[in-house]
Amino acid sequence: MIGALLHILIIVIILGLVFMLLWWALSYLPLPEPFAAIARFIVVLVFALILIYLLLPLANLPIR
Repeated sequence: MIGALLHILIIVIILGLVFMLLWWALSYLPLPEPFAAIARFIVVLVFALILIYLLLPLANLPIR
């Protein structure tokens, strides 16, 4: 159990770094405002879905 938690912690830290890099890149690129907001929303949505997928087994809920 400790090994699984440590593995998930490392994955979440790496995903956080990737998320911060993508967020920085989106703010650095000169995108028009509607496209920048949509791109940020998609990045947050994908990050949240991956995080939920990783944390569901800890709550003993099966992933289909």
